[in-house]
Formats: sequence, structure tokens, C-alpha cells
Amino acid sequence: MDPIPDCWPPDESARPVIEAPVFPLPAAFLFPGQVMALNVFEPRYRAMIEDCLDGPGRIVINAVESTAGRPPLREIAGLGEIARHEKLPDGRFTVWLGGIGRVRVREISSERPYRMVQCELVTEVDPSPSDEASLRDPLMSAIESRVASEIELGEDLPIGLLSDLLSQCISLPTETLGSLFEEPNVTRRAELALSAHQRFPKED
Repeated sequence: MDPIPDCWPPDESARPVIEAPVFPLPAAFLFPGQVMALNVFEPRYRAMIEDCLDGPGRIVINAVESTAGRPPLREIAGLGEIARHEKLPDGRFTVWLGGIGRVRVREISSERPYRMVQCELVTEVDPSPSDEASLRDPLMSAIESRVASEIELGEDLPIGLLSDLLSQCISLPTETLGSLFEEPNVTRRAELALSAHQRFPKED
């Protein structure tokens, strides 16, 4: 197995490919910076959590169409790290997974009851300074209009993160959300998020 990098994203020049267990979940996209709560009850995934707690604690969340059988995996998925866990008396786990990056995945053979993938960091296309400046205020306004409680958004937050925050605030069809999640061009992702904000009004 390739060594796990000390931090994520790793040094771009190194671009390591790491191996990690994959947790296929219907329409579940783990965005960078997002915290996802998981209720883990199937024996194979309990084993996965046990193994992860003995290792680097990293899991890939892959948004499949269905968990029936062996569903095909999406090429782009979210890599997360266990931030907190609780083992319940009946053997189930409650896990809080923190998103640490988008990854391109390829399934590999697994000797464990769960599936395994090789994953590599997705290289993003950064926005130009002019795009960053022109998109920041519309993204912040859109997020604030969809959050019920008052929220403080730092003026220095990158628009890639703002785009992801907005995407998570909108109730979107799976394929629309998938297109947003998988878009590597940050400017294009921001534009798609703002378009979705207009097309899918906030529900009362």
C-alpha cells in the first residue's frame, strides 16, 4: 500500500495514490469541509469502521444510485476522515466524517467484506482574480438568503468553498448536485451553483 500523506491535500508534485475503503450511499456527496453523520449498522460496514479506527481513519463516500447488489461507483467521490465516533451497545456505530477532498477513484480487489478503491486528489482549476471578485458577493448573498439563522461568512473564504456551501443549502436532484460536486473548474462550479440557486427557489 502506498503511504498515507501527512496532510490533505498533499503536495501537488507528489500526487500520491492512496487506498481506502468505500462506503456507497444513495445520493450522498461528501463535500470538502462538510461533516457527515453516519449511522453504521450493516456488519460489513461495522467491520470497515473497526478497521479504519485501527488505521488512518479515512473513508471514501461514493454517491451511488442504489445500495442493492453491487452498484457501480461514480468516478469522483469524497474522501473523509473520522472526526468522532461512538460505538453503541448493540455494535452499531455513530460516526462523524469530515470531508477532506474530492478524489478520483478506481475500484480494486478487497480481502475484506467491504469494497476498496484507489483514490487520487482531483486537481481543481483556480478562478482568476477578477472571477473571484465578481462571484464572491453573489455567492455570499445566496447562502445568507437560504440559511434560517444568521451566519458569518469570512471575507477571505475561497469561492470554491462558498460554491460548495451554497450547493448544500439547495434541495437539488441527485444528478444536478452530482454535476456541481464533480466540476473541477472552480469558476464554472460557482456559476452552476448560482444558476441552481435561481432555478430551485427556497422552499417555505
